[in-house]
Amino acid sequence: MKSRSSSWLIVLAAVLGAAWAVSAAADQPSAHRQLPGAMHGPMTLRPLITVGLRNANIIGTDNRALQAAVDYVAGLGGGTVEIGAGEFLMRDSLHLRPQVTVHGQGAKTILRKAPAVSSLLEVDGDYGEEQITLKNPEGFEVGDGVAVWDKNASGFHTKVARITGRNGSTFALNLPLNADCMVANRAQAATVFPVISIGHKDTDNLLRGNRVVGNHQDGILFRNETEGMAGHRNRIEYNRIENNGLKQAAAGIRVRGETRDLVLTGNIIRDTRPAGERRQTTGIVLEEKAGQVEIKDNTIEATTPIRDQRGEP
Repeated sequence: MKSRSSSWLIVLAAVLGAAWAVSAAADQPSAHRQLPGAMHGPMTLRPLITVGLRNANIIGTDNRALQAAVDYVAGLGGGTVEIGAGEFLMRDSLHLRPQVTVHGQGAKTILRKAPAVSSLLEVDGDYGEEQITLKNPEGFEVGDGVAVWDKNASGFHTKVARITGRNGSTFALNLPLNADCMVANRAQAATVFPVISIGHKDTDNLLRGNRVVGNHQDGILFRNETEGMAGHRNRIEYNRIENNGLKQAAAGIRVRGETRDLVLTGNIIRDTRPAGERRQTTGIVLEEKAGQVEIKDNTIEATTPIRDQRGEP
């Protein structure tokens, strides 16, 4: 004969078992369980687009093919872009989009920046104006990434934009100038831009398994942004960052502004050029206003492995 307490334990076990079963079932993806902010449940298959030199959904050899794939997947709400092996000529940044994952084929996928051209402005560029007129327009093309500045420019006053049209030596831009760019102050334009572009408020990105090499200055740069505009909570992991800085001292990774909550892990940061040609003399630089940055398990070969300027007067 069972006691009242043992009967109670049996009932309790049955209730707990049922509750666990309900909880476990609730954790499983269900097409009928609506996602927050969406009028559908979680999906097990998301968009996947391949792009490459051949045998791909989108076939091309430059940034236009890559951007088309990224924008298409973003338009479907997110998914994955797989870039095939080969070299892709970048005449503008690859502009990343929310909820889009971009995969390459390791060292077999190369995004190579096109050679830069530059010219002085022929006509003053007015604040807010969306065009520039160049003294020497040779080499500038519609679709190119371009930076515009004069000798007084600093920080936000250098405009990085995209050329969207041309009329003789005058070029339309997709963004307005941030400041007056005066001919008297040696205003100029040049096709300079980052290949992997993360800008204002671009947070929660993962950069993994890339080789960052041969940049004119720093290998990876977090821009000098305010706390509200900076790229927080980004992860830089298992990349090879080497041989950056062509004419002056550079860092493998430089964190500027009020950027915080970064994770830098498992990277190889080094300069393998002959001793007299090495410019990547610092592995990681954390500038004065930078916030929390986790640095672990990196292999750094540099005169100064880490320069932490936080807290300096």
